[in-house]
Amino acid sequence: MAATACCGDADMAVFHQCTPHCLQCKIGPSMLASDISDLANEARSVVAAGADELHLDVMDGIFAPNITFGAMMISSLRAHMPGVFLDCHMM
Repeated sequence: MAATACCGDADMAVFHQCTPHCLQCKIGPSMLASDISDLANEARSVVAAGADELHLDVMDGIFAPNITFGAMMISSLRAHMPGVFLDCHMM
């Protein structure tokens, strides 16, 4: 079987499959460090700065000792940021 070019790069034709350097990276900053009282504006600012998605660490106070974003807060953020992927990390 002939090797195929990785991501269209003929110099990478020695590889039979894409390697990690060929994967497209996405930037998903954690919103945990943001000002929770102004979460929508913080999210807009992060996306305007170039973020591809928003990372939300959801802690319930049981599995992880802290409490962070809940369903109502995430729903509200979704209403303000309808086109942005929300990466929810359940902790």
